[in-house]
Amino acid sequence: MNLALERQQDRLEEATKHIMNFNKIRLDEAEALVEKVTSEDINFVVRNLIKGSRPTITMVGKGVTKVQSFDKIASSLISKV
Repeated sequence: MNLALERQQDRLEEATKHIMNFNKIRLDEAEALVEKVTSEDINFVVRNLIKGSRPTITMVGKGVTKVQSFDKIASSLISKV
C-alpha cells in the first residue's frame, strides 16, 4: 500500500518528515496501522461525525424536481445511523 507515495519525491519527503519528527523512518509502522483499520472502525467514526447534524444536499440537473424533500432525505440518513 505505501501510503500513495508513487513518486520518488513523495517517498523522500515522507521519509524526511519521519526522520525530523521521530529520528527514524516509520513508514512500515504507519502502513501496518492503516492496514488494521476495519470497515466497522470506519462506520463507527462516520456515525459519530454525522450524529446530530443536518446534511448538506446539493442537486443539479433535470431530475431535481423529482427528488425527495430535504426532510425526507435527512430523516432517512438519520435512521441509518
